[in-house]
Amino acid sequence: MRNKKKAILKIFLVIFIIAVIFFSVDFYRAQNGKSPVFCIHYSTLKDGGTKEYIGFGYKVIAYHKTNGYKNIHVGTFFMQYDDQLGGKLILELVNTYDSTSDGTNTLPY
Repeated sequence: MRNKKKAILKIFLVIFIIAVIFFSVDFYRAQNGKSPVFCIHYSTLKDGGTKEYIGFGYKVIAYHKTNGYKNIHVGTFFMQYDDQLGGKLILELVNTYDSTSDGTNTLPY
């Protein structure tokens, strides 16, 4: 019985070490602007080409938005896509066109 517990503990330890190595490699690649190696690509969004990847207990989102926001985020498996990232440029642009001295709307639509 004691040998079974040791064997199970060793297996979990090996799996944990492998998961940490996978996460470390993908995190390092994300910091250098490269796509992950140990993740599975599972969706591409229609916002300019943002790609989502799932790893062993973590998620990688490679943003490539039409407003010019390009960045890679690594987080827990429960991290969600944030469609507001990089949106400040658009909001600032809208606010500059929207506010005039006479209060009329100057947006082109």
